[in-house]
Amino acid sequence: MDLAEQIKLIAFSEIRNETSESRLRHVYRWYSKTFATPLHLVPSLPFVDILTAFFEEQFENMSTEEMEDERKILIETEGQRLARIVEAESNRNSDSDFHKAIEEQAKKLETTTLPKQETIRPVASLKIKELPEAKLPDPEPIPPDVTVKFVDDKFFDDLMERIDSED
Repeated sequence: MDLAEQIKLIAFSEIRNETSESRLRHVYRWYSKTFATPLHLVPSLPFVDILTAFFEEQFENMSTEEMEDERKILIETEGQRLARIVEAESNRNSDSDFHKAIEEQAKKLETTTLPKQETIRPVASLKIKELPEAKLPDPEPIPPDVTVKFVDDKFFDDLMERIDSED
C-alpha cells in the first residue's frame, strides 16, 4: 500500500469515527475557506476567535426550532446529557439492524440476473449542425480626454448621507 492509500485510509477512519482531530481539521478548513486564509496559517490564529466564528455562523444559519433544540442541549445537566447520548446510541443500534437487513437484501439481489436488453444504436442519418463561430464587435476606443479620478471613502459616505437625507 502506497503512502497516498495509507493517508486515505487514516482520513476515512478518522472521519468515520468522528475523532476530535478530524473535527478540528474540519473547523480549520472551514475557517480557511470562509475567510480566505491559507490553511497552513489557520492553526497559528487565536483558537477562541476561530471557534467563535465557527459557532456563530452555525447558529446564524439555524431555524428557530433548531436554535431552541441547541439551547436545550447547551443548558442540560450532565445526567440529562448522558440520558440523551444513551437514547441516541439505542436509536443508532436499531438503525444498524435496519442497515443489516438492507445489506442482506442487497446480497440476494446481487445473485439475481436481469434479462438482456437490446442495445440501442445511434441513428446514422442524424446530422449535427455546426454552430457558426461567435463574432463580437470590436470595442470602441476610449477617447484620450477620459480621465480617472480617485476619491476617498469619505466622499461616498457624504454622498450617501445626502441621498438618504433627501428621502
